[in-house]
Amino acid sequence: MSRKTAEHMTWHLKCCGDTNEVIHPAQSEAWRHFDRVHPSFKREPRNVRLGLATDGFNPWAHSSTPYSCWPVFLTVYNLPPEMCMRPEFTFLTLVIAGPKSPGRNIDVFLRPLIEDLKMLWSTGVETYDSYRKQNFIMRAMLMWTITDFPGYGMVSGWSTHGQLSCPYCMEMTQSFYLQHGHKPSFFDCHRQFLSQSHPFRFDHTNFLKGRVEFGNPPPQLDGVSMRHRVENLPDVLFGKPFENKTIEGFGSTHNWVKKCIFWELPYWQDNLIRHNLDVMHCEKNFFDNIIHTVMNDNMTKDNKKARLDLALYCDREKLQMRYDRYGKLVKPNATYALTSEKKKLICAWLKQLRFPDGYASNISRCVNLNESRLFGMKSHDCHVFMQRLIPIAFRGLLPSAVWGPLTDISNFFRSLCSPIIKPNEMQEWEAKIVETIYDVQTSWNQPPRNYSGIGSNVPGQLSVFCCPGQSIGAHSRTRCLRLEEKNAAELYVLLNCKEVDGWVTMSGNPAGSTRRRSSSSGSQGQRNRDQPQGKKGRGRNLKGLRPPENRESRTWVKLTDDKLQFADPSIPRAITALWKSRFDGPYFTFDRVPNNKINEIYACFKTLYQWDRADNLHVRNAFINCMRHRWSDNMRDVRLKWVKDPSYIPYWMPPHLWSQLLHYWDSDEYKMLQERGAKNRNSGERVTHTTRSISFGIHEMRMTEARGGVQPPHQEKFKETHTFKKKVATNQEPMWINEKAKH
Repeated sequence: MSRKTAEHMTWHLKCCGDTNEVIHPAQSEAWRHFDRVHPSFKREPRNVRLGLATDGFNPWAHSSTPYSCWPVFLTVYNLPPEMCMRPEFTFLTLVIAGPKSPGRNIDVFLRPLIEDLKMLWSTGVETYDSYRKQNFIMRAMLMWTITDFPGYGMVSGWSTHGQLSCPYCMEMTQSFYLQHGHKPSFFDCHRQFLSQSHPFRFDHTNFLKGRVEFGNPPPQLDGVSMRHRVENLPDVLFGKPFENKTIEGFGSTHNWVKKCIFWELPYWQDNLIRHNLDVMHCEKNFFDNIIHTVMNDNMTKDNKKARLDLALYCDREKLQMRYDRYGKLVKPNATYALTSEKKKLICAWLKQLRFPDGYASNISRCVNLNESRLFGMKSHDCHVFMQRLIPIAFRGLLPSAVWGPLTDISNFFRSLCSPIIKPNEMQEWEAKIVETIYDVQTSWNQPPRNYSGIGSNVPGQLSVFCCPGQSIGAHSRTRCLRLEEKNAAELYVLLNCKEVDGWVTMSGNPAGSTRRRSSSSGSQGQRNRDQPQGKKGRGRNLKGLRPPENRESRTWVKLTDDKLQFADPSIPRAITALWKSRFDGPYFTFDRVPNNKINEIYACFKTLYQWDRADNLHVRNAFINCMRHRWSDNMRDVRLKWVKDPSYIPYWMPPHLWSQLLHYWDSDEYKMLQERGAKNRNSGERVTHTTRSISFGIHEMRMTEARGGVQPPHQEKFKETHTFKKKVATNQEPMWINEKAKH
């Protein structure tokens, strides 16, 4: 190595300071994380950090001769950005040639490289530094691999084909096979990555039919957890005789095809990022699907099979296949597909488009004016079109609900491919890109007009101000609000801020308010008028379980005459859905549920319904009683189903909690409770009580009011209803109604 090149091998020390901009991997969190775990490696700045990249291609271009060539390159990240990607500093370590891709057998060809990397990490090699004129022990480590998505499956060991192809979700994926398309689909798998209060989570019409999302995203496994998984995999034999043999459970419980050879590196589990996807491949795949769907050519994904599947999984009648007057099954036109006239305009514009020298290739050669379609676009052509031309080409030709998300995708890839990466901007895009994907999937499903999509959890800040405001222009100015504007702002906060919900009392109908309240003695007709009018039976359908955009549209709660139960049978089902979506602990009996969890579920319940302030205590008591009964009934039903079918697992219960529940059912505590209950039921002796004509619920409500709204414990309620009061002196213990109740 020359003296000038050797000088640049320690360049990364100059850019490792804290900065809000990333121009080199040395400024990334992955680099710093490895330095914290292995300080001895960091101590010598001349130690080499490498990246491995591989991809397959046919050297005979589009020839019919089957052939595959897989070069494997190593890149040195010690050098500055303008040098590390130059050809003279990119090393071709091996070439895998053959009639087809190596598949999982790529580990056989990588064996010599892995042995050298293990030696360079453990002992290192003595190297002469021509810049400092001294010898030193040089060590090296492999930071990550860079491949496309099929290559990801080859180097990682997790197959990227089939229903479990997502290497992030793994076996916790929500993908499904299309009935007509016969392919795995990941539609509606991204809502779990949204915030819990996002309106998309409760949309049951624009996504999968009748489905709302309450779950959390799958946990991101660290290197240690992933190593534990791969160490339990059986040994896989490589070669042609064994290429069709798979590990037991493949495709159903996992997608592992082998234990990746990179796990033989001692430090591989300490890498924060082990495998990367090439952004150019991802960008081209995005662009191909978008452009073929918008241009509605013969390569579009919006084909007849997709429309037939759409009728099964989505509620979009306008896009479903239908018969014309001749009895032929036709595909209706979609708002996201261009008409013939608009396609001609696009092609004519691209045909005469010119770029500066060296900026892009001649895209006009990829335009067919006669057929109004695009063809033969290379990766860099798609790169330029995606990031620079999509916002311009489709503006005015597509509806704003379609053009807006496509522009967001264009801006996302532009930020991702920028030579200067801003971590704060990437965090914002990580939250926003999920919404953008759903905007593309629905083409008209937009969040409320005042929803920005980016929340800020600042301590002490009211929830009504959790979203940043939108700019009103470069020449904006500040001014004082008029009195009516201040009153409108105050009323908006009172009606839409959940923190002040318990402090707001409204009498009558204030000026400018559309919020209508009926008093506790109001007539039933008044409550029926206050209740919003929606679809028929919507209140009894759990598919409509979602928080309304404003409080005026919440469903009114009606209690029975004794104010102990809900009159609407849909409310208990809604309560069941709420606690099932938040079952995240070993709450196998209702007494084990902590108060903070009950308060959390009750807070969600308050976002769905409304009632008179005077009924607050009655509604909460009815909520807790209903939740207690539904909890017990569901646990009993789950046990009965499990007894009939030992392979049964409730969909709403995490696997680790299900195993704890099975262990609880096998414990001595549960068996003792079962024996005691069976003994009491078969004894024939009944434990009477002193409540007479007053129900237990009335006693509980009175005791709660006497305790200042705090619900009494179960032992105190039992003592209140099973002891005599008037026949016992004040200085004596209460007299139990019988010995059985006492014990």
